[in-house]
Amino acid sequence: MKAASSWKPGQKIDIMQHSELEHNEPLVMVDPTDPRRNVAAALSLDKFCMFIDHCREFLKSPEIKFFFPACPLPLEDEEFLEKLESRKSSQLAVIFETPDVVDDVLYPQLYKMEQAAASLLSEYDFSVVKTGVWSGKTETVIMLELISGTLPNVKKRIGPPVWAREHAEKFKAKYEGAENVFGGYIEGGKYVFEIRRKYLRQKASLKISF
Repeated sequence: MKAASSWKPGQKIDIMQHSELEHNEPLVMVDPTDPRRNVAAALSLDKFCMFIDHCREFLKSPEIKFFFPACPLPLEDEEFLEKLESRKSSQLAVIFETPDVVDDVLYPQLYKMEQAAASLLSEYDFSVVKTGVWSGKTETVIMLELISGTLPNVKKRIGPPVWAREHAEKFKAKYEGAENVFGGYIEGGKYVFEIRRKYLRQKASLKISF
């Protein structure tokens, strides 16, 4: 636990010293019987960091509760919906059939898909609050919480300063008179054009892009 309290992503444990592959997961624990397999591949970065945090807290104050924590009671449907409503955010779930693969393969791919979905939404100006993944026997889910599930029709494209002539003129030529442009002006010494957004709802951006 003392050692784990100072771990960093990329920590490798190879008891037999026979690893045959490089791995990118936060914790690499090479299978003693299979030098190509990381038995900790399903561990996410956040869970890895939670373990580091728990080790530090335990060393500060060793207590049995760290090994036998109280089980949280499941929320009733009404209470769950009240909590969602109190956040005033937008919830989005990507649901699909659970692939027929082992967890070592499934979870690293789910984490990549989770990051890709969040990055895609951010690219289209949706503010992502939190993400998560869950997988059951029949269905797998990627959850995303957004500040808002809708955006206004207009967004600003801010160009270079007017005095940066070459770049400024290229920027102006690209948007001036172009389709889906509401208008242009100078603000703070820079060319600014107001353009029509491609996606106004988060579901549309994910549905078209995935």
